[in-house]
Amino acid sequence: MIWINSQPTLWVVCLMLVALTTNALAGAEPVIGPPCKAGQRTQNISFVHVSDLHANFDLERDKYSRIRAFFESIRQENPYAVFSNAGDDHEKGSIAEQYSAGVAVTEATRAMRFDVRAIGNHDFAWGDKHLLDFSHDAHSMVLMSNTEYVGSDTQGLGSVKYGVIKLGCLRVGFFGMVSPPWDELDRNYSDNYFPTMHTTYDYATEARRIVNAHREEVDLMVMVSHLGIEQDILLAKQVNGIDLVLGGHSHQGPSLTSINHTQVVQPDFYADGVTRVDMNIDLSSRKIISFKHLEQPVKDIHAVDPKIHQAISNILTKYAPDAQKTIAYLEHTQNIEDIALITAKAGAKQYHADASLLDPQRVNPHLKLSLGNVTVQTLIDSYFIERQKPNTPGINALYSVEVSGQDLRLMQDKQPAWIYAGPTTLDTNKIYKVIVHKGAALQPDLFFQSTVSFKSVALMSEAWEALASYAIGRTANCLSLDTDTPPPSCHNRPSYNQWSFNDHANPLQTQQGLAALSYLDKNRTGRPERGVVFGNASSLSLPALSSNDKRIMGFPAFRPDQGLVLTHNATPNGYFASKGLVSNYTLVMDVLWPSKSARMWRALLQTSSENLNDADWFVDDTEQGGIGVTVHSGSAYFGALPANIWHRIALVVRAAKSGGTLRYYVDGRLVGEHNNARQRWALADTAMLFTDDSHQTADGYVANIIFADYAMSKSDIDSLAKP
Repeated sequence: MIWINSQPTLWVVCLMLVALTTNALAGAEPVIGPPCKAGQRTQNISFVHVSDLHANFDLERDKYSRIRAFFESIRQENPYAVFSNAGDDHEKGSIAEQYSAGVAVTEATRAMRFDVRAIGNHDFAWGDKHLLDFSHDAHSMVLMSNTEYVGSDTQGLGSVKYGVIKLGCLRVGFFGMVSPPWDELDRNYSDNYFPTMHTTYDYATEARRIVNAHREEVDLMVMVSHLGIEQDILLAKQVNGIDLVLGGHSHQGPSLTSINHTQVVQPDFYADGVTRVDMNIDLSSRKIISFKHLEQPVKDIHAVDPKIHQAISNILTKYAPDAQKTIAYLEHTQNIEDIALITAKAGAKQYHADASLLDPQRVNPHLKLSLGNVTVQTLIDSYFIERQKPNTPGINALYSVEVSGQDLRLMQDKQPAWIYAGPTTLDTNKIYKVIVHKGAALQPDLFFQSTVSFKSVALMSEAWEALASYAIGRTANCLSLDTDTPPPSCHNRPSYNQWSFNDHANPLQTQQGLAALSYLDKNRTGRPERGVVFGNASSLSLPALSSNDKRIMGFPAFRPDQGLVLTHNATPNGYFASKGLVSNYTLVMDVLWPSKSARMWRALLQTSSENLNDADWFVDDTEQGGIGVTVHSGSAYFGALPANIWHRIALVVRAAKSGGTLRYYVDGRLVGEHNNARQRWALADTAMLFTDDSHQTADGYVANIIFADYAMSKSDIDSLAKP
């Protein structure tokens, strides 16, 4: 790999000369794929590209593992595949980053083993020492062509201005650009990120210098860019000789633009999508014969890379073991203004302030907090952490200021859309301690009248930290986060109900809990259990679930007048409690479908006590079988339940007039979610299992059934794991 570094010290130059000499003697230009074949006329090369991952490496969605698995599948198709990343690996994602001051992101990024990656503006968040460490990567060529290190740290920058990778018959040159930094008002400014690093923003001049110096040495010239789509297009117009721009930074969704013989690619962001580019090159003319472009949503990638999954699991266990721990409860779904009001109350309470005045636009605009359990990660998601200027508190941090009552009234008048929590009657001469966001605290003239005067301006904490402390305190006092209603954790309730069919005389006997299972005998046939069998896995010639030979129930394709009746004996709860309904609950099953039941609709839960309409949880009629439900707005089925394999499936319900949710799990993994779960899913006294009004049922086996009269958290589901 030919790497041209930025302004090295003398001893670094010596080491580089030794390394380059060694590489030249050994022919050690790094290689991807098998060697070039004699007489070969064309060659395909693939790029698998991401950008702006922003630390979205939670295991619930497992995005990093899926992205790496997708790349591995492409490299199986074409060994000349390059895995690239245009930067912004930090901020806006996992709480593990906050707990570790950025170290968790460095470890997660290195674990992904990118072939080429650029540095983004958010990667400067934790200071120059962290950036220096992040720029060193044993597997990746790290690019930052418009930045030089001028500090005294002997480690220096690990990034390079230019590098070459050999792929079969092709030599591909790479360079990369980083955009300017952003300030506390989320505005660009053209200055150095740190005194130790000098960055130029004359991108065209830098790019032209590199292309002019190296274009004839390579077959393709690629820029891995963190400039954004507009700047990428402008640069491609201004500089000849760039074949491909693998971009990032824009957060505008994926796109492809062809200009001046350059293909400009912009990928998805937040690890929601992967871009694939395939190019076929004529080896004699070095011309691109064909170009293909594909956008792959990560949610539709079902494979996971086990090494990445384990690496991320280790990182989260090490730095954020409590990330998914429930610390509070929301009785109602919260919109942006609601979240800002809770934050205003939290700031005033935690920092003994008289009032808070907060801009609701500082809340994550893509977020709506669903009713139910709240985790620390939930609160991080509510207020994105963006440490701007670099290595300073985030733009959503809470500051305290002291103002007169007269000035506080002027502040409210100037910002009527902001959320205020404090006294309605103000003494004009009294001094009030008020909580505001960082931008307003540091630059009040931009938000309020110039006559408003702040005194004793002081950082309190990031917004999420105040929320977390407030949430824990509310729960300790048996209060929901948004109301004074006690959360479920303060209710005296039995543990969940479980059936394992171990009682030979009465197989439907409840093993644990107060609920009951019985057979539906709607037409009083006297033989409601017809077609049902019980036995061990071995006696039924089924795969074992564990070391002991568990008891299993086999059930037929129940008719509408057949099925299992679940009498839950639970106290009404949640949004529809006043109607006598159980709004929040969890249903877990260990199920196996024989081959003959594949490609058939399979009802799992029917909330209608009379079985008078469609069931409310199904396995669909595809070969693999996903779980979900069909609703008026459409249908979606998630995960896969291949035949003849045991799976532990779970449905977690929070029903409400608006904002309710259905969450679907397969083997402990969240595979999908439906929003707007309404009264249809709230339970009266009974519900039914494995039956439907129109006979959309199939033969199957069940080994365990669990019903809980509360919506289980992710950690609850994790504790159940697999069958």
